Amino acid sequence: MSKHSGIDQIKKELDMKRAEIKKDFERRIQEFEKNAEQHREKINAHKKKRDRDIARVEQSFDKTAAATLKKRLGEEHYRRLRQWLLEKRKKELQGFRNKTQPTEDEDYDRQLAKSQDTNPKSRIWTYYFDNKKKCSEEFERDTGIELETFREH
Repeated sequence: MSKHSGIDQIKKELDMKRAEIKKDFERRIQEFEKNAEQHREKINAHKKKRDRDIARVEQSFDKTAAATLKKRLGEEHYRRLRQWLLEKRKKELQGFRNKTQPTEDEDYDRQLAKSQDTNPKSRIWTYYFDNKKKCSEEFERDTGIELETFREH
């Protein structure tokens, strides 16, 4: 019987060591997960700040671009271009809302926010300058007004 008690004791020690190792690694894993969550929160805060700063710069650009375009094109052509761009922006936003799908892409939140932009007037000049050549050609085709001033040479 002493042989069984020796084997039972060894098994008991083995189980205790297993439990101790598992407990130690579970504690470490929890610490790493806690640190990872803190880093994710910091990353998300930086992404939000980045997006706010980009929006602020775009808004400032839109104001400057609007004033410049109004001065160069004249009141009537400026008004027609702005109205035309608003319609294009509305269509773009609607199409974007329809096709936005969740992804692992870090810019998904920004894309989703853009798609939920209910005011097509926001960033219309950024939209124009991001697509300047295309917009100028389409505007000329749709309205007959040539925007030669802003074409690439």
